[in-house]
Amino acid sequence: MPGMALALSIFGVGFAAFCVWLAVRIVNRRERWAKWTAIALAILLVVYPLSMGVSFRLLKWSGGDPNKTSGWSIYRAVYAPIIWVYDYGPDSTHAGINLLCGVGLWDGR
Repeated sequence: MPGMALALSIFGVGFAAFCVWLAVRIVNRRERWAKWTAIALAILLVVYPLSMGVSFRLLKWSGGDPNKTSGWSIYRAVYAPIIWVYDYGPDSTHAGINLLCGVGLWDGR
């Protein structure tokens, strides 16, 4: 899946550039909107991976078939970067993602 790796790389570079630009706005110009943007961004970076576990457990609880339910396809689309890291990333990330989704519930997709 080289396309996904390229997309994640481009997104990562763009995100890093945005963070640097935002830090300059905060430090040099002391703009209030930049501080609130940085706080919101930090909260989102924490909430996004944590919401994966909650939505995974809700989908498992609903009992839908992972191959036929549209909820699972939406789940795979929303959390595609984390699923990609699970599939192609180092083995050390598996434990963290399994912990997010609940021990014994994660079946790899």
